[in-house]
Amino acid sequence: MQRALKDVQEAILKLEKNLITCVPYCCFGHDNKKRIAAMIDVLKNNRTIVWINSNFLTPTELFHEYPDNPLWRAALDAREWLDGSFDVNDLLFNDVNTFKKGLLEGLLFNQ
Repeated sequence: MQRALKDVQEAILKLEKNLITCVPYCCFGHDNKKRIAAMIDVLKNNRTIVWINSNFLTPTELFHEYPDNPLWRAALDAREWLDGSFDVNDLLFNDVNTFKKGLLEGLLFNQ
């Protein structure tokens, strides 16, 4: 199932907002903003899996069954969303304010 143009435009707006408000790096040190930018590019340009693989994977990574490449994974997630695999909110990263609030509550209340 291919997403409707209206759904794609709404998802791009959500991702662009998330680009501004997200936690900059994940716990593994991967740049969340670069990952969101890759997803936006896939959605705006309706990128194919072949394009994603050739642009985000090195020749060595192309031969791995599950490459450990966060930009490739983010782009592939966006492609899978376009194909109807899951909800757009599953693409979004935590907002800084939400992250800080949860972290602070965890420290204060020993959760």
